Amino acid sequence: MRELSDGYEFEFPTDRETYQLLTEWVIEERLCCPFLDIDLHLSREGGPLWLRLTGRPGTKEFIKEDFGPLIRR
Repeated sequence: MRELSDGYEFEFPTDRETYQLLTEWVIEERLCCPFLDIDLHLSREGGPLWLRLTGRPGTKEFIKEDFGPLIRR
């Protein structure tokens, strides 16, 4: 996990199952939280998969509350 000025970035393995789960989650999350900017990034040369959640002021606090267990690791 990386803390950003306007949100967070979470690292995941690049296996097919994880990617499919994340893309399904992103589609649903867009419906409930339209204020989020959501980016999935596959790093080159077999690097990690990153899920970036950012947005307008207040979004970082929302993410911290909603994803608390992942952030406190």
